Amino acid sequence: MPPSTLPLISKSYPSTTLNAGNGLFALADIEAGELIVRTPYALVAVPDSPHLNDTCSHCFVCVSEVGTSLPPALRGDADVEGEDEDSGAVGVTLRKCTGCQIVRYCGKDCQTASWKKSHKYTCKIFKSLYPDVLPNTVRMALELLLRRKNLSIPDEDWGALMKLGHHLDDFRNAGAEGGAETWQNVELMAKAAKEYSGTKESLEFVQMVICRIMTNTLTLTTPVYTPLGLYLSPLLSTCNHSCRPNAVISYSESYASLRALMPIAKDDEIYISYCDITHLTSTRRPELLSRYFFNCQCPECSANMTLGNLDTPPNLPPSLSTQDLSDLEARGAEALIDYRTRKQTSRSEAISSLRAGMALFKPLQSFFPLYRQPYALLRSELVVALIETQDHAGALGHTLVKHFLIDPVHLQQPFHPLRVVHMYVLWKLLVEVEGQVQDAAASSTDFKRQLREWKDVRSLAVDKSVVIWSLMRDMRDLVKIGHGPESVFAKTIEREIDAAGMGVKDGGWPKKYEEEQWEKLRKWAEKNT
Repeated sequence: MPPSTLPLISKSYPSTTLNAGNGLFALADIEAGELIVRTPYALVAVPDSPHLNDTCSHCFVCVSEVGTSLPPALRGDADVEGEDEDSGAVGVTLRKCTGCQIVRYCGKDCQTASWKKSHKYTCKIFKSLYPDVLPNTVRMALELLLRRKNLSIPDEDWGALMKLGHHLDDFRNAGAEGGAETWQNVELMAKAAKEYSGTKESLEFVQMVICRIMTNTLTLTTPVYTPLGLYLSPLLSTCNHSCRPNAVISYSESYASLRALMPIAKDDEIYISYCDITHLTSTRRPELLSRYFFNCQCPECSANMTLGNLDTPPNLPPSLSTQDLSDLEARGAEALIDYRTRKQTSRSEAISSLRAGMALFKPLQSFFPLYRQPYALLRSELVVALIETQDHAGALGHTLVKHFLIDPVHLQQPFHPLRVVHMYVLWKLLVEVEGQVQDAAASSTDFKRQLREWKDVRSLAVDKSVVIWSLMRDMRDLVKIGHGPESVFAKTIEREIDAAGMGVKDGGWPKKYEEEQWEKLRKWAEKNT
């Protein structure tokens, strides 16, 4: 029997809670940024179906992000070698399993390890279904059932899995109360998992396995938080939710790390977030109830607050009711839907939808701040869309607004791993646009138009070399806290610092001078929202 997949590092322990079943607690006092749990492998993890083509099914390196640790839209030209003939992604070459033609691996070591762990049980099943692919939840359940059937899951791990809540009755009751589609999906997935696995367990038992997966899996991501698939770790899945979490999970290939966002006292509970906590209580609570079957009673939800701010603006003018505000938010959400529909056929029309959505809120910023949703999400989507259309100057302007006025509210810790990723995007855009300014080709009419649109952000009297250097220096320090010095993302930043000749600690200019350059950019962002 293989060794247990229990964590390599753990400063926590599971225990029961008063209102939320099991929970995870601090074994000792934990400082902000401190590593709480690091586990080398999940009990089981699977890529989503679209990522079977670009992700190794063992170590979960995503070849579309190799070399820069950025999603393709934010990557530009990657300085890497090689191209995968199967997926068309740059970087590490993935090879299909010659048996099933479904899963891919980045090398022999991963292929061999995956075969020994689980693929020897699933390969023939996947081959018999090719070219069809089972849904990720069914693939995960199938692997669990087959490995248990073949005695390849340690009893300790299986016992920890069985302790996780399954909410089977909640799924059934939801089906009886109008959520029939969800319960029908549970039934169909359980029947498929039972049939293909050949397990002797009852159908109800398999349904409980499916329900455990649906309510306890974490979202597997790249180091820059691009969703890749499902990740199930019985210990990490013990963490309960709070809309003001004190910890965050990040991934680096097969490793998952849980780090403290703030100091946690010995024996205090450790919380992560199950949903996007930047959304209002009216959005968060229904989502948590429908997906996880609990009515969130955290301090934020109980006070109808989001990120420490009241959901109903205290300075709402008499001419606008709370219903008017809700209607406005709904129109913003419709603009997002319209954008995602239109971008399949016309990028320019899609971008116009985003701009129209943002225009709804711009005149109302005195009580509808930039960080409030869906205003902030419209801007984030616009940044990606502008980069995809090579409008780097426009993307830089919006990214500066995010850096100064949105991220400090959404991601309040400077070392928050996602905030560091956003800093990296800002650095890439600064370097790209500064290069365009220096390049003679940047004198094109289109580029000049981009500069006019953002009131000549390029022509600001800012020492850009100081800004770029200091940003890299800060990222190098913060990524070691937020992601960990051993992470792929930290190594990427370190490598790029070395390549740019920025390895010295002190840039050689007075700190006051550096602060003045950043203050100029901040004032520009505040004027050009």
